Amino acid sequence: MRQILILTALMTGCADPTELNISGFVRPAEGGDDIPLNPLRGYWGGPFIAFTGDDLECEEVDWINKFNEDGDDALVDYDVNVLQFTFSESDVTAGSYALSGASPIIAEFLSIEDGKQAVYTATEGTLDLEDFEDENPLTGEFDFFIGDEGGFRGTFTVPHCPNLSSRF
Repeated sequence: MRQILILTALMTGCADPTELNISGFVRPAEGGDDIPLNPLRGYWGGPFIAFTGDDLECEEVDWINKFNEDGDDALVDYDVNVLQFTFSESDVTAGSYALSGASPIIAEFLSIEDGKQAVYTATEGTLDLEDFEDENPLTGEFDFFIGDEGGFRGTFTVPHCPNLSSRF
Protein backbone atom coordinates (compact mmCIF):
# COMPACT_ATOMS: atom_id res chain seq x y z
CA MET A 1 0.00 0.00 0.00
CA ARG A 2 2.85 2.37 0.85
CA GLN A 3 4.36 1.85 -2.62
CA ILE A 4 1.08 2.81 -4.29
CA LEU A 5 0.88 6.05 -2.30
CA ILE A 6 4.45 6.99 -3.18
CA LEU A 7 3.90 6.27 -6.87
CA THR A 8 0.66 8.31 -6.85
CA ALA A 9 2.46 11.25 -5.21
CA LEU A 10 5.28 11.12 -7.75
CA MET A 11 2.88 10.98 -10.69
CA THR A 12 0.81 13.87 -9.33
CA GLY A 13 3.91 16.02 -8.74
CA CYS A 14 5.08 15.56 -12.32
CA ALA A 15 1.79 16.42 -14.02
CA ASP A 16 2.11 18.79 -16.96
CA PRO A 17 0.48 22.09 -15.88
CA THR A 18 -0.07 23.29 -19.45
CA GLU A 19 -3.47 24.85 -20.15
CA LEU A 20 -3.85 26.70 -23.44
CA ASN A 21 -6.92 28.53 -24.67
CA ILE A 22 -5.51 30.56 -27.57
CA SER A 23 -7.10 31.63 -30.83
CA GLY A 24 -6.18 33.87 -33.72
CA PHE A 25 -4.51 34.04 -37.10
CA VAL A 26 -2.25 36.05 -39.37
CA ARG A 27 -3.23 37.03 -42.89
CA PRO A 28 -0.10 37.25 -45.07
CA ALA A 29 0.21 40.66 -46.77
CA GLU A 30 1.19 38.98 -50.03
CA GLY A 31 -2.04 36.99 -50.06
CA GLY A 32 -2.65 33.34 -49.47
CA ASP A 33 -4.46 31.49 -46.73
CA ASP A 34 -4.72 32.75 -43.16
CA ILE A 35 -2.11 31.17 -40.89
CA PRO A 36 -3.63 30.01 -37.59
CA LEU A 37 -1.83 28.98 -34.45
CA ASN A 38 -3.17 25.77 -32.99
CA PRO A 39 -0.90 25.66 -29.96
CA LEU A 40 0.10 22.26 -28.66
CA ARG A 41 2.81 23.38 -26.23
CA GLY A 42 3.81 26.46 -24.31
CA TYR A 43 6.77 27.34 -22.13
CA TRP A 44 8.34 30.27 -20.33
CA GLY A 45 11.95 30.90 -19.37
CA GLY A 46 14.46 33.73 -19.35
CA PRO A 47 12.91 36.63 -21.29
CA PHE A 48 10.54 34.40 -23.30
CA ILE A 49 7.00 33.05 -23.29
CA ALA A 50 6.46 30.83 -26.35
CA PHE A 51 3.61 28.76 -27.76
CA THR A 52 4.32 26.27 -30.55
CA GLY A 53 2.03 24.75 -33.13
CA ASP A 54 4.00 21.50 -32.90
CA ASP A 55 4.30 19.17 -29.94
CA LEU A 56 7.85 20.29 -29.10
CA GLU A 57 9.45 19.29 -25.81
CA CYS A 58 11.37 21.82 -23.73
CA GLU A 59 14.67 20.45 -25.09
CA GLU A 60 13.52 21.29 -28.62
CA VAL A 61 12.88 25.04 -28.19
CA ASP A 62 16.40 26.25 -27.43
CA TRP A 63 16.49 28.03 -30.84
CA ILE A 64 13.93 30.65 -29.77
CA ASN A 65 15.69 34.02 -29.59
CA LYS A 66 15.25 37.79 -29.37
CA PHE A 67 16.30 38.62 -32.91
CA ASN A 68 13.65 37.63 -35.46
CA GLU A 69 13.78 39.28 -38.87
CA ASP A 70 11.20 38.71 -41.58
CA GLY A 71 12.66 36.68 -44.46
CA ASP A 72 15.72 35.44 -42.54
CA ASP A 73 16.82 31.84 -42.65
CA ALA A 74 15.10 29.86 -39.91
CA LEU A 75 17.13 28.41 -37.06
CA VAL A 76 15.33 25.07 -37.44
CA ASP A 77 14.98 22.70 -40.37
CA TYR A 78 11.27 21.95 -39.98
CA ASP A 79 8.07 23.93 -40.50
CA VAL A 80 6.49 25.35 -37.34
CA ASN A 81 4.39 28.30 -36.15
CA VAL A 82 5.36 30.06 -32.93
CA LEU A 83 3.70 32.80 -30.91
CA GLN A 84 6.41 34.48 -28.85
CA PHE A 85 6.55 37.19 -26.20
CA THR A 86 10.02 38.62 -25.54
CA PHE A 87 10.91 40.85 -22.61
CA SER A 88 13.57 43.23 -23.97
CA GLU A 89 15.01 44.49 -20.68
CA SER A 90 14.56 41.64 -18.18
CA ASP A 91 13.44 38.09 -17.71
CA VAL A 92 9.70 37.35 -17.59
CA THR A 93 8.12 39.42 -14.81
CA ALA A 94 4.55 39.42 -13.47
CA GLY A 95 2.42 42.47 -14.26
CA SER A 96 0.18 44.14 -16.84
CA TYR A 97 1.79 45.37 -20.04
CA ALA A 98 0.74 47.33 -23.11
CA LEU A 99 2.09 45.91 -26.36
CA SER A 100 2.52 49.16 -28.24
CA GLY A 101 4.75 52.19 -28.31
CA ALA A 102 7.75 51.90 -25.98
CA SER A 103 6.66 48.58 -24.51
CA PRO A 104 9.31 46.45 -22.77
CA ILE A 105 7.74 43.43 -24.48
CA ILE A 106 7.58 42.40 -28.12
CA ALA A 107 4.83 40.01 -29.24
CA GLU A 108 5.58 38.17 -32.48
CA PHE A 109 4.12 35.39 -34.58
CA LEU A 110 6.71 33.40 -36.52
CA SER A 111 5.68 31.21 -39.42
CA ILE A 112 8.61 29.01 -40.40
CA GLU A 113 8.30 27.20 -43.69
CA ASP A 114 10.86 25.74 -46.10
CA GLY A 115 13.80 27.15 -44.12
CA LYS A 116 12.55 30.75 -44.08
CA GLN A 117 10.71 32.68 -41.41
CA ALA A 118 7.94 35.20 -41.78
CA VAL A 119 7.68 37.47 -38.73
CA TYR A 120 4.54 39.38 -37.75
CA THR A 121 4.81 41.85 -34.86
CA ALA A 122 1.99 43.10 -32.61
CA THR A 123 1.01 46.73 -33.15
CA GLU A 124 -1.25 47.04 -30.09
CA GLY A 125 -2.64 44.95 -27.28
CA THR A 126 -2.10 43.75 -23.72
CA LEU A 127 -0.34 41.01 -21.77
CA ASP A 128 -1.26 40.25 -18.14
CA LEU A 129 0.86 37.86 -16.08
CA GLU A 130 -0.08 36.62 -12.61
CA ASP A 131 2.44 36.56 -9.78
CA PHE A 132 4.65 33.48 -9.82
CA GLU A 133 7.68 32.17 -7.97
CA ASP A 134 11.01 30.99 -9.35
CA GLU A 135 10.50 28.21 -11.87
CA ASN A 136 6.83 27.50 -11.14
CA PRO A 137 4.20 27.50 -13.90
CA LEU A 138 3.26 30.89 -15.34
CA THR A 139 -0.38 31.95 -15.81
CA GLY A 140 -1.59 34.86 -17.90
CA GLU A 141 -3.75 36.24 -20.65
CA PHE A 142 -3.25 38.38 -23.73
CA ASP A 143 -5.09 40.09 -26.54
CA PHE A 144 -3.25 41.80 -29.40
CA PHE A 145 -3.47 42.87 -33.02
CA ILE A 146 -0.96 42.68 -35.84
CA GLY A 147 -2.13 45.71 -37.80
CA ASP A 148 -4.69 44.65 -40.39
CA GLU A 149 -3.02 41.25 -40.68
CA GLY A 150 -4.77 39.53 -37.76
CA GLY A 151 -4.26 39.01 -34.07
CA PHE A 152 -4.33 36.59 -31.16
CA ARG A 153 -6.00 36.29 -27.78
CA GLY A 154 -5.97 33.73 -25.07
CA THR A 155 -5.32 32.48 -21.59
CA PHE A 156 -2.58 30.11 -20.54
CA THR A 157 -0.69 28.28 -17.83
CA VAL A 158 2.69 26.98 -18.98
CA PRO A 159 5.66 25.29 -17.31
CA HIS A 160 9.14 26.73 -16.95
CA CYS A 161 11.69 25.60 -19.55
CA PRO A 162 15.39 26.08 -18.72
CA ASN A 163 16.24 25.93 -22.45
CA LEU A 164 14.64 29.36 -22.88
CA SER A 165 17.25 31.71 -21.49
CA SER A 166 18.75 35.16 -21.84
CA ARG A 167 21.71 33.88 -23.84
CA PHE A 168 20.28 35.18 -27.15
